[in-house]
Amino acid sequence: MGLVDQSTQCKLVCELFKDDPVKSPQRLELITHPGDLVIFNGDKLWHAVTPLGEGEERIALTMEYVTNPEMGTFKRLYSNLKDSFAYFGLRTVFKRALTASKRSRP
Repeated sequence: MGLVDQSTQCKLVCELFKDDPVKSPQRLELITHPGDLVIFNGDKLWHAVTPLGEGEERIALTMEYVTNPEMGTFKRLYSNLKDSFAYFGLRTVFKRALTASKRSRP
């Protein structure tokens, strides 16, 4: 759900049928506004957002639901790491980890 969108060209990009051998892939680019809610199965639909421009801001609330109640600790950790890298990028994830570890040192 979009909370803040102060951008000029921010879009939700989706590819339908990306891994379907029978159907042709279909790319969608959707403009969303604050308050819009989009629900989809993220394991079945390739999705991303377009990059922000200089000085732009976007805040979105994302939630994940798990359809397998027996998801183990390793799979949960993998899912969390995958989402962190996908949403924030490799550099940001490690920068946050390094900053946190420096703050916890006496």
